[in-house]
Amino acid sequence: MTRVDDNFLVQQTLNGNKNAFRFLVLRYQKPIFKILGALIYDKQMVEEIAQEAFLRAYKSLSSFDPNLGASFSTWLFTIARNLAFNELDKRKIRKANDEKIFGSEELSTDGPDKDLESTQTNTVVRKAVGQLPKEFRMAVVLSCLEGHSISEIAQIEGCSEGTVKSRIFRGKQMLRGFLIPILGDGYGKNL
Repeated sequence: MTRVDDNFLVQQTLNGNKNAFRFLVLRYQKPIFKILGALIYDKQMVEEIAQEAFLRAYKSLSSFDPNLGASFSTWLFTIARNLAFNELDKRKIRKANDEKIFGSEELSTDGPDKDLESTQTNTVVRKAVGQLPKEFRMAVVLSCLEGHSISEIAQIEGCSEGTVKSRIFRGKQMLRGFLIPILGDGYGKNL
């Protein structure tokens, strides 16, 4: 069976076929969740942002123009990215206020068994990715976790391919700097 083209589904949606947009949601639901999950670790918030991204895409579908060079997926990922960064900015302000009131807690990496150690390693890695500046974080997530090409990332980020390459390189360097002191040299070499 042939996969229906995104542009065809967009046009069908604009012509009043609401089921066509459901196909787009089904097609891009997992990739959007994966990207958002790498940026925001609260599952409920990821679901809310993903839902908002699809809602905004649906409402703004008439402004999508495939002739401008961006694919539907790139356009949708850009909407989700912007919503995620807006939420991260809000959370950063809230977290700073909470830390002033309650203080901050350090993460312990000691654990009695392998499962706990693995969970803590994942937590450390997620915290390290979360410490990256937004532009580096998004480039690393889209490249390393999602497998997007440099040109796709450049379209999503609205910058040149050279800038994307630089952000990925610098983001990985920062991650190594965060992770090697905690997890050891073996982990940092995998980046």
